[in-house]
This record gives sequence, structure tokens and C-alpha cells, in this order.
Amino acid sequence: MVGVCMERSVEMLIALVGVLKAGAAYVPLDPAYPPERIQYVLKDAKIKILVTNRAQSSSISVDTAEVVCLDPELTVLKGLSESAPECRMHPKGLAYVIYTSGSTGKPKGVQIEHRSLVNLLFSMRREPGLSASDVLLAVTTISFDMSVLEMFLPLLVGAQVVIAPREATFDGVLLAELLKQSQATVMQATPVTWRVLFESGWEGNPNLQVQAGGEALSPGLAKELVARCGSVWNMYGPTETTVYSIIYRVTGDESRNVPIGRPIDNTAVYILDANREEVLPGAEGELFIGGDGLARGYLGRPDLTAERFLPDPFSTQPGARMYLTGDLARLRPDGNVEYLGRNDQQVKIRGFRIEPGEIETAIDQYPDVTKSVVTAFEKEPGNTFLVAYVVSNGHPPMAADLRWHLASRLPDYMVPSAFVYLDQLPLTPNGKVDRKTLPAPAQADFVNASVYVAPRDPVEKKLAALWEEVLDLRPIGVSTSFFDLGGRSLLAARLFVKIRRTFGTDLPLAFLFEAPTIEQLAKHLRAPAEVEHSTLVPIQPAGSKIPIFCVHGGAGGTMFMFQLARRLDPDQPFYGLEPEGMDGRQMHRKTVPEIAAHYASEIRRIQPSGPYRIGGYCFGGIVAFEMARQLRRQGETVDMLALFSSALRCHRLCATPTETGASPAPSLSRLKGFLQSPHRAIGWRIKALANCATATLRKCVTRVLLASGRRVPPAWRTVTIAETLTRAEMTYRPEPYPGTLLLFSGRSLFSEDQYLGWQGLAKELKTFEIEDQPGNLRRDILNEPLVGLVASQLTQCLEAADLRGIEPLT
Repeated sequence: MVGVCMERSVEMLIALVGVLKAGAAYVPLDPAYPPERIQYVLKDAKIKILVTNRAQSSSISVDTAEVVCLDPELTVLKGLSESAPECRMHPKGLAYVIYTSGSTGKPKGVQIEHRSLVNLLFSMRREPGLSASDVLLAVTTISFDMSVLEMFLPLLVGAQVVIAPREATFDGVLLAELLKQSQATVMQATPVTWRVLFESGWEGNPNLQVQAGGEALSPGLAKELVARCGSVWNMYGPTETTVYSIIYRVTGDESRNVPIGRPIDNTAVYILDANREEVLPGAEGELFIGGDGLARGYLGRPDLTAERFLPDPFSTQPGARMYLTGDLARLRPDGNVEYLGRNDQQVKIRGFRIEPGEIETAIDQYPDVTKSVVTAFEKEPGNTFLVAYVVSNGHPPMAADLRWHLASRLPDYMVPSAFVYLDQLPLTPNGKVDRKTLPAPAQADFVNASVYVAPRDPVEKKLAALWEEVLDLRPIGVSTSFFDLGGRSLLAARLFVKIRRTFGTDLPLAFLFEAPTIEQLAKHLRAPAEVEHSTLVPIQPAGSKIPIFCVHGGAGGTMFMFQLARRLDPDQPFYGLEPEGMDGRQMHRKTVPEIAAHYASEIRRIQPSGPYRIGGYCFGGIVAFEMARQLRRQGETVDMLALFSSALRCHRLCATPTETGASPAPSLSRLKGFLQSPHRAIGWRIKALANCATATLRKCVTRVLLASGRRVPPAWRTVTIAETLTRAEMTYRPEPYPGTLLLFSGRSLFSEDQYLGWQGLAKELKTFEIEDQPGNLRRDILNEPLVGLVASQLTQCLEAADLRGIEPLT
């Protein structure tokens, strides 16, 4: 077994195929998982080889495994043979082991053999169907078994697989744009993802085959998908039966439950009663699955394997088994199976299978906790959240501390949304926890809220309904801050899409900092006035200390900076800087020096003279660097310049082929590929030209809109801003800075340069490596759980600057 821990990329897929070609089985490890969970899987699976890259390897402590770093440049492959290794695979050989949540408190590894994987792929190729002309957009993490179909089925049939970057899998606007750019004809995703797409303004695609799996598909969403897209399929199957076992072609006429359908090839489905006898059609029973899709069992868990994988009394094949799913179902008159829920406490959140016992074990390990119970509340199909009920020894821990404790041990989807503190748990007469009588969580269980104030007029009521839908909380008072309720960038974007549709008002996202409550937003919506977009965003304006001004990243937004600001001293003012164009209007400053000069003039409105404290995230670090240079030339003092995950990529990306060591374009290889498969080569070229044409059309329309004084549509703003900022970055040529540069990073974006390209450009360069980060560097360093570590390091730098007074950092 070979561990694979890589971010979503072509190299990740190369690693998976390479492991299989070598005759090994892969064990997927999501880089976003906490280090403790990754370490558990490495140890439990006895991983001897870990395939990753240097960016990930720096955050993973590996003592017993050989680490193979597959860098983006694929330098590890240079000089190796291009021939496939000689390997004889057996149908019962292991293909992969995926870890799922375990009821005993530890995740368990599900062993899938090649025969099961092959059966799935060949069945899915036939129905729902995939051909060489298709483009499949892959959005699932490799630690979730839905990814198996995305990664290998396109390769099997000669189709194209487009691997969505991590940020696009969570952002409906980015995902909708990627669907359009890639001209995808197939995408599988959970119902939650499809719902996010619609909420972000996606209008559908009549040429798109939709596959919905991982959790129940509601009739309302099913009807909307059928109306807006091509074929729609509801897919069902536990990890133990190789991704999918039952599928159903959705018609849109389903009024109650959407069926999960009929079994795929070489698969048997049984609905049995308590005596393990088949029930009559229409009667409820427990769902069992047999056939070629069954897993070998749980890795190193023969007791649990024997408990869930039982002899199949209905099969004529010797040694046949069937899997006890724990799901309740019934057979409809039309022969389709209908899913009716669980027969135990297992739940699904965003398609991920969760055993509450694993979360309860982690909570019970926290000091002062004597007992806990975790359950799921479902307000409507697909709208489910976790609630933890906690009994303490008289000193109940803070919910924020419990969340931090769990986030360091469990994936984010396993961290409860609410914590309810009880004196004791309700029990049934036989002494078991009576889950049916557990109280519903109140607003205070999600946040230490102020006194609840109910909506008082139609505007506040509409806003409250939107907030409750987006935040998954009820009720929400009009005086509670969006950020205190757990609001973050993606949720804020979804909220403002809904506000735009409901009220017809186009508000900049940063306006939420000025009006973070329903009450404040309602005042503006009752008497709407033109909101002037300011590049200076007051994230935390109160305080007596010297303000911090932090520049946006390459997408332009500043909403994510709130988490850093709230972890600094309450007396520390914090402002964000956003680019022009966030409101859809013209961007007048389009080079780094122009942008920096504009931002410098903006911060002077708040702080007319130095000392200045400036920061920048990603692309914003380059602008912050230039701002510091310009302010120093003007005679001002800059006593802190902090860059967060900011790589100076312009030299690297603008370098000539000779400078980077790149080889000439492989014309002979392209010609060889064309001669071997001209139809496919022509098809891909046509798709590439179509993508280019679509982008060109968008740019032309954008130019016409701006020239006529109209705004760029919200769905185009991010990509338009990103393109402009990318051009600015590529043309920027930095000059030395006569001060100190503070560089905060978790891992190097370029593995060979721990200084991210800044070495030699400042009088002094101080680096701060944020260790034990579980996720992607550029996204996670200012997000949970790393943002607390960054804030702690930054606070020490601020205190040092305070001690120096107004003397510059030199």
C-alpha cells in the first residue's frame, strides 16, 4: 500500500495511475486533513511509501515510510524509463484502501480489489454512459470514494478529465465559470454542490450529464436539475460496495422521494426483514448488497468485517457474500429501490459518511468533559448539520475551545456546528441515551449571542430567512453579527447572491463589514442608496494602536482577513485593501506601482503619517512591498512589512526558456499523437479553440459594458479582476527595499526556494514558518486552524515594533 497525499492537480492523477501500474494499492490522504488523522492512517495502513510533493511533505512527519516527492516539474521522473513496468495484476489484488469514519472512535480502511473497480467502471461506461468525446469535470477529493469514478473512467474510455482546483470545489461562482470554460459534458457531485451552483447564479447546461451522489437528492432539486440540464442520475452506494451499486435516471416528476434505482452490472440487491428474509414489494426493510462490487473487508479489522460482510444465502456462487448497509429501503412497484433513511446513528454531511461515535470519542478526550453525544439535525433533505450534546464535571469548556480541539483531530465536516451543554443526558428505561428527546439547538448553542431580537418588518424577515438558509441556523436575531454566527467568505458570497435576487440590490461583499447584522443591512435595503465601493475596507476600525493595512489576494476579496483581525489584540485596528472593479466598474490602476500608489493615498486618509504597518496576502504581498518602497521614498517610516504566503513569481513566470531550463515545444510528440489518434487530437483542439473563443467573447462584452458606463456582471467580476492583477504581477520588476521584510508561510510554493523569491530584495528577510498546517498553504494560512498560529507570530512582531517606537525595522 502506497500513501498519496497531494493537492488536486494533474500530478495527483499521475501518482494514482503510477501506483496502480506498479502493482501496488493507493491509500488517499487529503492534505486538508489534520496531521493527527494523517498520522493515524499512515500507521494503521503500515504505509512504507508516501507519494507527495515537497510542499506537502514539509507538514507531514513520516518516520517509517520512504517519501517520494512528485514535484510539479516532475523532476523525479527525469531519466526514468517511459515503458510500462512489467506487472501481473490479479482480479483479487488490492486497488485502493479508503478510510471512512468509524463508530469505535477511529477511522477504518475499506479494501477495494481490482475486480470490483473494473466492474464499476465498465458498468458506468455503459450507463449512465461515457465516451471518448466527453469532458468530465472532477470536483471530489481523493479521500472520498466518488473520486474513483472521476479519475479512472475518463482514462478508460479515452475521454478528458479536468481536475478542478480546491477553491473551485467550494465556490459556486468559480465552479460555474470552470464548467463553462472546460465545456464539461459530465459532472458528478453531491446535492449540496449542485445547490450551491444554482444559488451562485449558474443557469444550467442542456448538454451536461448530471450525476448526484453521496446523499439524498430532494425532489425539488431533482426537478430543477432536469429542467436546466441534460440527463440527471441519482447514484447510490456505500464505500464498501465500490462507490455506486444502484443508479436511477431522474425524470423530474418525483413528488416524494427520488428513487435510488436499480442495481448496476453484476450486483444483487436485497431488502430483508429482521429474520434476514426478503420482504414483500412496498414493505420497508434493511438494504443488503451482494455481487462483484463488494470490498475485501476492513483493513486489519476481521471482527468488523465479519459483522458487516455476511454469507449471501440467495446466491448460487460458493463463498458469495452480502454487505449490511444499515440503510432502510423499500422496493417500489416499478422495480426501483427507494431509500428511506438509516437504521443506526450514522449520518452524512456534504456526502461524507460520519459515525458520531468517532466525534464523541474526540470530545470525551477534552478536559472537564464527562460524556458527549453527537447527532444530526435535518431541516430538509440535504440541509443537515451536526450537534454535540456535552455533559461536563461542572466546568463546561468554551465552544470555541472545543471546536479548536476537534479541528486539530478531525476533518472540518466532522466538527459540530452547535454545542449544547446539559446537566445530564436523557436516558431510555434500559439506560441508553434517548436521542429522540435531545433538545433542539438554540441560537446560543451556535454562538455566545446577545439577547435575541426577532425580525420586526418585512425587510428584516426576508433577510432573516436568507441568513437562516445560508448559515444553517434558526432562529437568527437581527442584532447578531454575521461573523459571530460563523460566517465566512463562501457563505457571505452565497448570502449576497440571494440578497441581489431578492431585493434587486447589488452590494459589494465588503459592505458586510460595515453592516454585519440584519438590522444594519435592512436600513440600507429599506432606502437603497448607491454604495460607493471603497478600496479601503474597515475590518476592525476601533482601537488605539497603530493600524494594520493588509492588501487583498489575486481574486480581490478581503472577507477572509476577518479571521486574522479578530485574533489580534481587540485594541488593534485592521483595514483591508480591495482593488477597483469589485463593484463591476472600471479598473483605472492596472500596474503594481499604480495600484500601490493608489492604496498608499487611501491609507493616508486614515493615517496621514507614519509609522505605517503594511501587510499583503498572496498577490497582495507584491503590492504591499511596492507600497512600502514608495512610502519610504516619500520620507515616511514603515516599521512593519508582513507578507502572507506571497511568492514573487513574476521573475520565474516571465523567464525565457533558457532561464528556466525549459525545452523547446515538443512538436514531434504532438505530431505523433495526432497521427495515432487524429479524431481525438482534432476534438481537443476544437474544444481548446472554443474555450478561447468563450473567453474572448467575455472580454469583448466586458470592454463594451465598461466603455458604456455599465457594470460587469457579478459572475464575471472575479475572473476579470484576476486577469488584470495577473498581468500586473507579470510585468512588475521589483527593486530593493531598504528595510526588513517579514515572510509568513507554511510551505514553499516553489520547493527549491524557501524564501519564495524574495531573497536579496530586502535589507533583512525574516521568515516565519507555520508548522503542522493540515491544508493548502495559500488558502489555509489565514483560515482555521492556522490563522491562530499566524496571529500569534504577528502579535510578537507588533509588540517588538511597539518597543522600538517609531524607528524603522532595519
